[in-house]
Amino acid sequence: MPTYPTSTEIIRGSSLVKGKAYVQNVKFKDSDRTLIKGTVYDINGNPLDGVGVEVIQIDSSSTIPVLTVLGAVFSEADGVYAVSVEVKEDFEYILNIYNPLPL
Repeated sequence: MPTYPTSTEIIRGSSLVKGKAYVQNVKFKDSDRTLIKGTVYDINGNPLDGVGVEVIQIDSSSTIPVLTVLGAVFSEADGVYAVSVEVKEDFEYILNIYNPLPL
């Protein structure tokens, strides 16, 4: 079984302002696949359940960048989320992190 590189982003609760998205730009080394895994916490350090993580791929090879939404996942009760991404060498990737919806 192949081993893929990973990237971990710790997101502080203070970055998740109510009603706004936290955006983190990520660029990977040459690799065809990676697992992006992280944990989302509230301002008090408690894990957040149900936080949305959207992955967008950016192709900047033309004058107008082309954005492609690759998918989205949600954090579990322990705040952990993970998404497998096919990485293309000359592309950039954005993670949009969204507050959980109120119950």
